[in-house]
Amino acid sequence: MLIRQLNIGDSEEIYCLIDSNRDYLGNWLSWVPDTQSRSDAEAFLLKSLDLARERKGYFCGIFVGDILVGVAGATAYPGEKNSMYLNYWVSNAWSRRGLATQACRQLIHFLESKWCIDSFFVTLSDKNIASLRVAEKLGFRFSEPLSNSDHNTDGFSANLLYKRLKESTYD
Repeated sequence: MLIRQLNIGDSEEIYCLIDSNRDYLGNWLSWVPDTQSRSDAEAFLLKSLDLARERKGYFCGIFVGDILVGVAGATAYPGEKNSMYLNYWVSNAWSRRGLATQACRQLIHFLESKWCIDSFFVTLSDKNIASLRVAEKLGFRFSEPLSNSDHNTDGFSANLLYKRLKESTYD
């Protein structure tokens, strides 16, 4: 498994991966219904490259060999200096293999060492047990419940905020 920064040339592959995992990803990710074409994927990639230039965000593809299997990214966390909001997803076929944990561990290390990021936040559904486990393995700890909730295919779920400080260790 390796991660590398996404670029505009990845738009077709990203779109196809999202489209083929639409039902699975749509359970947890609010942006999935808005990604309807390759041009939507291109717009995301252009925005992610702009964010990287401004040091306000960084998005990596998660690859197994030459196969794109997911994305790990981080964006500036509003109101918190040197803090970022972490997000990640892996296709259904490649889930539950530790790839999200490995990719996020690499991304966190990069952002801490190269961008001097001190803390990370992640918002998770209380029903997404696999993603909760990833966050905990990365040293995230529960911070607070959020007032908003989401509707997914299993009904309503609560959103929870988790935080990880730089001195956190990995399990």
